[in-house]
Amino acid sequence: APEAECVERVGVSEGKLRKWLLTTNIYLRNASTGGCVEALLRWKEAVDKEFDGLEPCPICYSVVHATSRLLPKLQCRQCANKYHSACLYQWFTKSQKSMCPMCQVPWGTVTSRPRQRQQQQQQQQQQH
Repeated sequence: APEAECVERVGVSEGKLRKWLLTTNIYLRNASTGGCVEALLRWKEAVDKEFDGLEPCPICYSVVHATSRLLPKLQCRQCANKYHSACLYQWFTKSQKSMCPMCQVPWGTVTSRPRQRQQQQQQQQQQH
C-alpha cells in the first residue's frame, strides 16, 4: 500500500504534521475502490474541518473518522475532550476500562477538582 511522507514542513507544528501523516496513512490503508484519490479527499476534508476550529479525536488524531466519516461527538464530562464513538468503543474494549483516555476519570463522571481540570485544558491548548 502507498504511504505518505512529508518532504518539507511549512507553517505546521511537528506534532500536528505527524498526526496528519498518521491520519493520511490510515486513510490510504482504508481506501476502497477510490484508492489514493479517495484517501486524499478524506484527508483534505479532515484538514478543512480542523482549520474550521474542530479538534481531532485524541485517540485516532483525526477530525473525520477514517471509516465512518463522522466527527468526534462524545465528550468527556471531566476534561471536555471529544471522541469518535468507534474510537472510544475500541478504547474501552481493549483497555477493559470505561475511563477517559486523557484524564483517566470514569466515563460520565465529574470529579471536584476544577483547578486540575483548568490546568489540563491549558496544557492541551499549549500543545496546539
